Amino acid sequence: MALPAQRKPACTGSNTRLHPGQLRTYPAARSSGGRMKAPNTFLIGAPKCGTTALSEYLGTHPRVFMCQPKEPHFFGTDMRAYGCCADAGAYGALFDAADAQHEVVMEASVLYLYSDDAVPNILAACPAARFIVMLRHPVDYLHAFHSQLLLNADEWIEDFDSAWRASRDGTRDAEQVRTNCRIPKLLDYPAVGRLGEQVQRLLGQVDRERVHFIFFEDFSADTAGEYRRVLDFLGLENDGRENFDVIHSNKVNRIVWLGKWRKRQQGPLIRAWIKFKLAVGLRHLSLTGWLHRLNRKPQMRNQIDTELRDDLLQFFHDDIHALQAATGRDLRHWLKTAPTTRSD
Repeated sequence: MALPAQRKPACTGSNTRLHPGQLRTYPAARSSGGRMKAPNTFLIGAPKCGTTALSEYLGTHPRVFMCQPKEPHFFGTDMRAYGCCADAGAYGALFDAADAQHEVVMEASVLYLYSDDAVPNILAACPAARFIVMLRHPVDYLHAFHSQLLLNADEWIEDFDSAWRASRDGTRDAEQVRTNCRIPKLLDYPAVGRLGEQVQRLLGQVDRERVHFIFFEDFSADTAGEYRRVLDFLGLENDGRENFDVIHSNKVNRIVWLGKWRKRQQGPLIRAWIKFKLAVGLRHLSLTGWLHRLNRKPQMRNQIDTELRDDLLQFFHDDIHALQAATGRDLRHWLKTAPTTRSD
């Protein structure tokens, strides 16, 4: 993507789509050789579908540059509270280390698929962008997503059944949602789980040949094969990777209040720290990473009971058909059960 290095436009606030003119002028990253580099490939979700693992695998390929942090959420102007870049200049600087050897320059903001604004904003800046989308049975997906929101301190109803019914029935307290969740629309589990609807919207904006779909059950069963298929989509040679360890198992906070404190401080702290790291060249040093890791421990999620699973299957029945039609993948088995595979 060749973008002119003009003035740095200020990003608009949350819940506002960026004007295409602003996006076309955000600074592309410049390598030491003077060549302009900026993202041309986007891993856009969905979360809890293996995206962290895939981004880790791709990030070690010699022809791939994955920005750090991998989820800047710059283009998701309705998801800005999860982002790390206050302006376009900071976003462009995330790719400063990309050089001529990197044929694929990418980021992995996993809320872009759900975002209303992200894909139009990406296409305004990079009309030829390619997209990787990872998908999962909506029952297992929402169960895992609920756990992640608890970990992020954006959800407070610990029981998934109760959280689902509160969202589905519209019984959540609006003031509590505004106060406790950085992005209230993430608590709309019915909307979050409609992956078919989200994929249909994506394919209404992007040519099918520029989108690569991966299903979590396939990624779990044959990670090496799915990885090679991604490389084929990207036009890259196999780098010979043989290690495909599980990267992101389910976790909970050891100390809940510490997780909440980190959530409140994360935005300004991370933005300031990234600016400092880029200035001194400390790309992989994390300010809060050690605290983040110390306060989290692996824990298996509780199983979903049969009644709730049946309720969810019925609710998402039509959307599963929509996803099947959009991707061309036979998903009839999803209508009978939800395949839980690989720790996440």
